[in-house]
Amino acid sequence: MPAKKSDTLSDVEKEALRETVKERKKQPKAGSPEEREQGEADIQAKIAEMPPADRAMAKKIHELVAKTAPAVVPRLEGDPKTRFFGRCDDGEQETILKGRVPQRYAYNLAGDRLQCSIQKRGSGGGSLKVILTAGNTTRSVQQVNSSGGEINISYNSGG
Repeated sequence: MPAKKSDTLSDVEKEALRETVKERKKQPKAGSPEEREQGEADIQAKIAEMPPADRAMAKKIHELVAKTAPAVVPRLEGDPKTRFFGRCDDGEQETILKGRVPQRYAYNLAGDRLQCSIQKRGSGGGSLKVILTAGNTTRSVQQVNSSGGEINISYNSGG
């Protein structure tokens, strides 16, 4: 007769689980300043390992990417026929957003802030979802289902 399998964890398994949790808590959170600093340190270490000619080019490329990569991206999703209209203000200029999903808008914030108000238009069913990312981190996800429903997002890169 086969041995009966227990649904509870053994003391050894419990201790291994506690150790795993402790290790995960020590790791920087995704998108945290610590993770970004570690990522930058890793990039600089790899560049330092390169031959001098490649190193100079890699430094220039890294600086260019760091300066030109979009800082903040509102991404609009939903059912293919979903229409929207809105405005985004980055502190220097106001941008009109309109059309059908999916759409993506990228902002390099010279004014350190972004404020958007986006409204679902039309009588069609479906939802409008706005996903706001800064760098590689999702900062906000909001959804509205009714026509005329409005989503307001605000991002301040100063903290």
